[in-house]
Amino acid sequence: MKFWRYILLVILGVAIGVFVADWDESLIAGWIDTTIVDATKPAMTDGETAIESSLGSVDERLDDITRVLENGYFYDNRIDENEMKQRAIKSYVDGLNDPFTVYLDAEENQELEQWLVGEEDFEGIGARVMKKDQGVMIEEVLKWSPALEAGLKPLDIIVAIDGVEVSGETLWESVERIRGPQDTTVELTIWRGVSTINPDSDQEPEILTIEVTRGSISYPSVLGEVWDIDGHMVGHITISSVGDHTEDLFRQTVLDLRAQNIETVVLDLRGNGGGFLDAAVEIVSYFLPKDEVVVKGDYRVYQDDVFLSYGYDGLQDLPVVVMIDGYTASAGEIIALALRDQLDAPLIGSQSFGKGTIQTLTQFADGSSLKYTVGEWLPPSGQSINGTGIVPDVEVEFDADQFATDATDNQIEYVKTYVKNLLKE
Repeated sequence: MKFWRYILLVILGVAIGVFVADWDESLIAGWIDTTIVDATKPAMTDGETAIESSLGSVDERLDDITRVLENGYFYDNRIDENEMKQRAIKSYVDGLNDPFTVYLDAEENQELEQWLVGEEDFEGIGARVMKKDQGVMIEEVLKWSPALEAGLKPLDIIVAIDGVEVSGETLWESVERIRGPQDTTVELTIWRGVSTINPDSDQEPEILTIEVTRGSISYPSVLGEVWDIDGHMVGHITISSVGDHTEDLFRQTVLDLRAQNIETVVLDLRGNGGGFLDAAVEIVSYFLPKDEVVVKGDYRVYQDDVFLSYGYDGLQDLPVVVMIDGYTASAGEIIALALRDQLDAPLIGSQSFGKGTIQTLTQFADGSSLKYTVGEWLPPSGQSINGTGIVPDVEVEFDADQFATDATDNQIEYVKTYVKNLLKE
């Protein structure tokens, strides 16, 4: 199992600044390289088309439809076989009703690879999106971004941009309309609710119109600072994603903070939507002794696995407090639960997202990829949080009104008081 690079993401798609695995030849042959057979005497009668075709496989039916359109569709300049089949693949994968199993075209895949590095800078609203049948789905809202301040949430479906519907557009056409220079605004009409995830739900989505002021967004995955609390130095480390460079950034942050004689660590995982499983294990390894269990993998096809701490020097001698919220997901949840289960680290904030599944990527020759679920992960306790999330030890809801008024983060203020009392003990 060590040769797999597992991805644990709520965040997939394009940054609105907005690994190559097995070659699946059957998928390539069945969808990308489908051959169009010659038409078999299509007859036009009273506006209907009679066509002889087998009632066989789906790709044969796609051949039939393509043949009919090429022979008789009036707006023939709109027939783009490659684009139509790309959309067909997306819809085919969407039929699993798994929001974390998705087909990514070459541009979307490139954006994902860039995000998984763990560093990014751009202008826009600060969200990651992907194309769904209903519209453009938000997969991550970046921490302290204009999107977060405006109230956008993961799994919101954008159905219109500045009053113009996104139906019929490619993802990139929609993204170009959402993106824009700093201090300009964009109006987004969104659907919110269970029906955006489960098409079979009877619940009607909530329809909201939200105006977002675009900003300039710097997106390193790790940031560190020191709080002076009554003469005690406290290291505050924020990890916003878990990418390729995250462990390197984290190690340097730890060195910088240790040089300032910190006595306690506050690990801020709010807004952390996920990343690589092995990178999450490395982060936890700075806190746990060698060979302590970090996370367990449960698979259908592959052998179950247990991921152990590497026991890195750095923070094992310091108490740690962990902050989570509703945007903390997957790899972020792995880190939080490993520290709670193994170190009794208190979790403070609001209930996490609850993504307990593992994905990997199969990349195709044209640059596209399939991200698909291969298993579920379990924390050291063995208790799954998939679909339910982590209930923090101390619940403190984020006060958005207060933050909008005077930029006070009430959760940070609570944690400072909590740590102050902890240091007195």
